[in-house]
Amino acid sequence: MTTTAIVNADMFRLAANFMAKNDVRFYLNGIAIQPHESEGAYIVATDGHVLGVFHDAGAWAPTEPIVVQPSKDLLKACKAYKREVNDRSLQVTDERQTVRRDTGEEVMSEPLNLIDGRFPEWGRVVPKELPEEPHNACFDMALMKRFEAVALGHGKMPTQAPMTVHPSPNEGSALVLTPRHDFVGVIMPMRAESAGALMDVPKWLTGESKTQEDHWKEDQAA
Repeated sequence: MTTTAIVNADMFRLAANFMAKNDVRFYLNGIAIQPHESEGAYIVATDGHVLGVFHDAGAWAPTEPIVVQPSKDLLKACKAYKREVNDRSLQVTDERQTVRRDTGEEVMSEPLNLIDGRFPEWGRVVPKELPEEPHNACFDMALMKRFEAVALGHGKMPTQAPMTVHPSPNEGSALVLTPRHDFVGVIMPMRAESAGALMDVPKWLTGESKTQEDHWKEDQAA
């Protein structure tokens, strides 16, 4: 067997949070492993609404990008036990995809399952600079939760999952940052009006009250 790539199994597992499930865009139903420009590999997954990018500096990168479709059992095997000092690794060969402990011991192996499709040029949607001025934006809470597992335990408090979201001024993709220096995320905003979300402080919070006519006008506008 010829080894195609060896990457950090925990990064691979966490990237699955951003992978599509049974999407008609079949090339999104997997996790991309791509060579980094100078060191290691990118581990990337997206469903078109959120994007997660890991940089595995110690990876044995493939010469060409590949998209691996893992089983649930493989992803479960990617997480090391608490008593294990180091993360596990995922080895991709021309025949199999195998999770190993840092000792080289095999944890689980399954037949290679590559997706034959062109993975999106994800770099185009990742903001390269933070916006100069902060502004409001609306996001889906269910999508925000996808980042929890990535951020959890990497701040000063091990039970917290800190992250910052930097919306683009043109209502484009927003950059998601966590205490992990090997991860960058992206989330697409929602239109607050269509989602029925509030973008202003409710009047009742400041002691003001609305008339019945105000409520009627708002209902008609919605």
